Amino acid sequence: MKARNLLIASVCIVVIGLAVWKIATLLRSREPESPKPLEAAAPDPVLVAAYADDPPALGLGDARDRKWIEYFYRHRALKDTLQVMLRIAKLAETNSDMAATAWFFGTVLRGETNLINAVRAELAHATGHARAFIEKVLANAAAQPMTRITSGTDLQCVWAEYLATGDFERVERVFSTVCDPHAPAPAEVSAAARELLVKVARYHAEVYTCADDLALVAEEPCEAKLQAVVEQMREEFGRKASDLLTLAGNLRRQRSFEDTRRVIQTALKLFPDSARAQAELAALAEEEGNLDEALLAARRAAAIFPGNPENHYRLGRLHFLRREHKSAIASYETAIKLGYSFNSVWHALGRAYQESGNHKDAIRCFKQYLALEPHGPNAPLVKEYLASMNQPVEDDPTDLKTMLVRGEYDALENRLREILRSGRRNPAGQSEIYLAYGYLCRNPTGTFGFEQFLDRFRRWAEARPDSHFAHAAYGTVLIDHAWHARGSGWGTTVTPEGWKLFEERLQKARAALERAYELDPSDPLPPAWLITVARGLGLDRDEMEKQFARGVAADPAEYTVYSSKLTYLMPKWHGSEREMFEFARKAAAESPTNSIVPAVILDAHWEMFTVMYSKDKRYFRRPGVWEEMKQVFATVCDRFPGAHKLRNRFALAAFYAGDYATAARQLDLIGEQWLSEVWGERSFFDRVRAETQKRLKRQAALHSSN
Repeated sequence: MKARNLLIASVCIVVIGLAVWKIATLLRSREPESPKPLEAAAPDPVLVAAYADDPPALGLGDARDRKWIEYFYRHRALKDTLQVMLRIAKLAETNSDMAATAWFFGTVLRGETNLINAVRAELAHATGHARAFIEKVLANAAAQPMTRITSGTDLQCVWAEYLATGDFERVERVFSTVCDPHAPAPAEVSAAARELLVKVARYHAEVYTCADDLALVAEEPCEAKLQAVVEQMREEFGRKASDLLTLAGNLRRQRSFEDTRRVIQTALKLFPDSARAQAELAALAEEEGNLDEALLAARRAAAIFPGNPENHYRLGRLHFLRREHKSAIASYETAIKLGYSFNSVWHALGRAYQESGNHKDAIRCFKQYLALEPHGPNAPLVKEYLASMNQPVEDDPTDLKTMLVRGEYDALENRLREILRSGRRNPAGQSEIYLAYGYLCRNPTGTFGFEQFLDRFRRWAEARPDSHFAHAAYGTVLIDHAWHARGSGWGTTVTPEGWKLFEERLQKARAALERAYELDPSDPLPPAWLITVARGLGLDRDEMEKQFARGVAADPAEYTVYSSKLTYLMPKWHGSEREMFEFARKAAAESPTNSIVPAVILDAHWEMFTVMYSKDKRYFRRPGVWEEMKQVFATVCDRFPGAHKLRNRFALAAFYAGDYATAARQLDLIGEQWLSEVWGERSFFDRVRAETQKRLKRQAALHSSN
């Protein structure tokens, strides 16, 4: 009996213990678990790179295999080579045009001993045309790369080498064939090269970009031939796709997502390898909440244009939203290395480090963000975090934005008044009051959080109805807000809603700026910005001239006043080439000697080059163009040695004009202070610098021989 009771007691204890454990387990399961960071799944490189529908490839294979060949240099999926080659070998039985495809596989196999042995093993089982194809591939693997282009078949083989290796020197050789007067049957080979380049450029954006760059650095007679290639590419797909993508961006900002997707898909049919189209698709998918599609499109944009920092920033944001913090950090750091221009990248990188648990690097990045954007939209939370980590950051009480954010309007307006009355200019010739407005009114978040940013200036204007500075600042921010609604691009790309908001906001800006001028006519910038309003609203010439007269009366040396009128008079707005140049030359002749105003002549010429002549550099060799530009460049750059943008343009324009001695001098003065807004990519700057030296040496050799 005692043993029986002991057994029952033991069982009860076990049962009670199990019950307690079960209850505790259930309770624990109800406690929220902190989410663990996810690791980004390794993307399928073929899926990322080979997405264009039905690319031309090299003539053999079904659509799937043509994609694989077309973008091999991007995905380098060597493990698939044998399978793809064997599938294509079977198709070779019904297609005799296999030279370029066989050369492609031979190039892929060069140096790949294991792969060559695997192909040889398959040869034993092959017959007929398939066997002949494989034998040709193996023979090509033992051959030397193509060194001479004498026929259309040679061109195809050189292009095949590029697809197999990604060595861009092969593409440049195809471009050189367009111009090579020494090639056998040069007219036929040149025509074949041009046809090949135009055909493949829509599937290889780097070819489209290279065509533009090479045309800009080429010499006659090659220059005209390459410019014709560029123009054909633009006409067939470049311009149309660009306009469609501008429209897509405008539609997306209006949240017309269905229409946006339809326009992007149309652009991709025209230009399948457009990084911009993939970036727009990524932005659309992100706003729709489809992060998988957004990430794939962002990866494709980065694969097409790896040198664009914005593509990597977008990738970083998408990885962060998916809690893939390690991948987000890598993408953000790449964007920074490539020169991403928005300071928000430091906040984004800090957040990725913070969420990954790396507080040391999070603090470093957050401090950098605050140094650049002490009053950016994320600054309050960043300061709270730093304070919690015993790393407090104090605002600079003398900073204009500090005064604005704190509502210290007396101090802010007194400081602005002192700047306005001083009339000081920086080493680049810009007025300090223009720079102060620019610093105060620049939206650090770009197109995000505009209403929050605008509210700062609305509160200031409401609190200080008699402050001309408050209304001037509010007016210029409203102009930016209006242009954000309109979007970029030509009028045909603007949506009806965009036009409506554009006009409404410009009317508000007009009222604010008129009030600013009424309160203090001595500030030249409200009239200058009212010219911008007149341009946007399509107001008549008398209204523009009224504002111009007001601005010049306030400060005859304020460049912004002249620049605003010049833009109004551009042929794409409300003027003509004649009116634009007449004004620019008159302004330069009558402006004070201590001003940068003569640079409006340069702006007029640059407008002609970029818009009216579609970046055809032969514009600079039109009679009188370079002579006028050179004189103005020299005068203004000597007067204002800190005008780095003008000096960069001076060097580039001199190169385009064929004045290599002047280009070399300016490039020496620029050193490493090259500007992406002038040169685009560093590679183009380096190419121009190298070509300048090469042509100077050639000129010197010719001179000495004579």
